[in-house]
This record gives sequence, C-alpha cells and structure tokens, in this order.
Amino acid sequence: MGMDDPLGKKITLSGRDGQIIGIVKNFHHLPLLWEITPLVMAIDPDRYYDLLIKISPIEISKSIDYIHSVFKDTAPNFPFRYEFLDDQFNRLYSPLQMVGRVFNNFALLAVFISCLGLFELSFLLTEQKKKEIGIRKVLGDSVTGIVKLLSGKFLKTVLIANIIAVPLAYYVIQLFLGLFAYRTTLSVTIYLVTAALTLVIAALTVGYTVIKTALTNPVDILRYE
Repeated sequence: MGMDDPLGKKITLSGRDGQIIGIVKNFHHLPLLWEITPLVMAIDPDRYYDLLIKISPIEISKSIDYIHSVFKDTAPNFPFRYEFLDDQFNRLYSPLQMVGRVFNNFALLAVFISCLGLFELSFLLTEQKKKEIGIRKVLGDSVTGIVKLLSGKFLKTVLIANIIAVPLAYYVIQLFLGLFAYRTTLSVTIYLVTAALTLVIAALTVGYTVIKTALTNPVDILRYE
C-alpha cells in the first residue's frame, strides 16, 4: 500500500518487511507514451542486480577506472559491466526516432519528385504556349504580364492542393500525437508557414522556365510557327 500524493499517484518505497519507509515525488519510469503510473520500490538485498552511480561528466574514464578498481576489491569473482543510463533512455525512444527519420526522408523525396514534376509541366506548358506568348509580346504585353499568366495556373493548383492537404496533415499529426500522454501542441502558424513555403518552392521551380520563355524574342518564336 502507499499514500496518495497531490497528483493522485502512488510511488512508494517499501522495506524488506513490507512496511512503507518513504514516499518519493513522481517521476517517469516508463516512456512518455504513458502517464506516470503507481510504482513500489522494495529494498531486498537478495535481489540486488544493478548499482546506479552518479558521476561527474568531467573525466568520465577516470571515474569508471576508479569504480572498476573498487568493484574488483569488493567482488572479485563477478564480471564488471557498465552502461550509461542515457543510453538506456535512447534505446527506449530509438524506434520513434527511426520513424521520424523515415518520415523526414520520404518528405524530402516527395518534395524533390514534386519539384521535378512541376518543372516538367512548366516546360510543356510554355512549349504549348510559345505561339501565344509571341503574339502577346508583339501586341505589347509585358514580360511581367506573361509571367503572371503562365505561373498563375501553377500557383492556383498548388494553392488548391494546400487547401486539401492542410486539414489531412492536421488530422494525421493529431493521431500521431495522440500516442503520447505528454505531447506538444502545434499552432495554426506552422501550417500557414508550410503552405506559404510550398507556394514559394513552386514559384521558384516554374520560375526559371516561365521567365526564360517570357524573355524570348517574339521573332524567334513566331519564325518557327
């Protein structure tokens, strides 16, 4: 048995005879996927397997050598093995870190493929519109007007894609964060900035082809039409 703390959890320290000899503050003894749960820590010398030692981060190797020498003098028949507690914590969260890296790599690959697709589409569109561009320039249309005409279609498509993708991304992210008992919250600003970045990337991707075509001499365009 244990005593309830102000947060309603029970983390107790039990003696060998089953009596409660102390209560400690809440701490995370499980990954952050779960809330803090009740925990009983019993003192039983017959079941001692590990020894936790807090050492200074300065000259760690010397500290380990000293601990090793004391261990050999105290228990010479037992092998000396050690590991750092932060390595154990890293192993707890390594699957989530691997999932994060996979998602990041696929996201970068998707952006790269999308940019290639936009570049090819812009090239095909400008090739189909060359005659129209030449006629517009002959009739006095400015380069800025031609660039707006050609790039506007792409930016409208990307904008519609963002309108569809942002709610889906919000839903998927909320599902993922729902796995954690302790999680962060994402503001609307992040989604707006992401949508703005996609528009900028799309504009830069199609900008080269569109501007190059808009700057072409109309005589060179109409000569082959």
